[in-house]
Amino acid sequence: MHRMWLVLAGMLLVFSREAMEAAQKAAHIYVTAVLPALFPMMVLGGLAGRSDGQQRGRGLFLVLFGFCAGSPAAARQTALLHECSPFGSKQLKPLLCMCGVMSPMFFTGSLASRLGSKAGFLMLLAHWAGALGTGALCRLWLARPRPAKSHHPAPPQAGQAPAAQITPSPKPQQQPLTGLLAQSISSAAGALLSVLGAMMLFSILAALPHALLRRFCPALTEAARPALALVQGLLEVGSGCFALLESGAPPWLLCALCSFGGLSIWLQNLLFLGKMIRPAELLCWRTLHGGISGVFCYGLLRLLPAAETAGAWQAASAAGSPSLWVILLLIPLALPHLWACGRSRTCWPHS
Repeated sequence: MHRMWLVLAGMLLVFSREAMEAAQKAAHIYVTAVLPALFPMMVLGGLAGRSDGQQRGRGLFLVLFGFCAGSPAAARQTALLHECSPFGSKQLKPLLCMCGVMSPMFFTGSLASRLGSKAGFLMLLAHWAGALGTGALCRLWLARPRPAKSHHPAPPQAGQAPAAQITPSPKPQQQPLTGLLAQSISSAAGALLSVLGAMMLFSILAALPHALLRRFCPALTEAARPALALVQGLLEVGSGCFALLESGAPPWLLCALCSFGGLSIWLQNLLFLGKMIRPAELLCWRTLHGGISGVFCYGLLRLLPAAETAGAWQAASAAGSPSLWVILLLIPLALPHLWACGRSRTCWPHS
């Protein structure tokens, strides 16, 4: 592990100019697009999560909030619900899978400006349908029958004192609105700084393979452009989607990549959900979401072809049709690890 970090540190020193440019681009995207969209939603979510109210309907509110705000605001809201409600991490896992979505403005705004409004709307529908399907699969997975565990309570000892009665803790008083607002703003500001750090880290990592090829194999740079764009999207989905657009990727592949979210959003969600779900298990559910959404988007574009995606996009989609099997392979690849996570008794968190 130390050798790997030393190699990465050496690469950052050698390609310091490329790393600085990648960090500046990530900071520009963060300031112009991420911060204005996420900060109001995080403040409103903090107010709703910390306010004293009934627990009924919180799951539906969380799904609707996640569909409107996207990640990692929905992950933060899930963590607040876990802290302020009697629900355990196991009960919230289906909601966690359904809330791992991107902001709808990215589909209807950023991608639609390049692909057309109809294509962006169909991708958003497939993205939401994949989230609901992933949540349903998670609920079925958690409800599967498991072997019963035998519990043998220790016999009571002679002369043992009776157990002390536990008095219920008093109900916390509701804070005033001004206090809740100040606390929500402070918490949202700290969370957004973590989001910026994750975006800059994975943007720099995504720029390193391109810098290596351009330095040592410049003749292969243009030929490896689609592969480099895919690696960039797997690491940081925001800039990776635009790189894939320039390389002629089909819309269903973009939808699958946005549903997966990239390692950057995965890490951002783990900043809030680290005590609720294991990192590898969350990565598996994100992989399932990407595969299901890609299949849905491929089917929707076949049934309702978007007129704006004709021409060059039609040729790109026809050339990329065989790679649909790559997305279909994502689903069975994630299942064995989910089975191992379900049988594991040593990994955290315990639910």
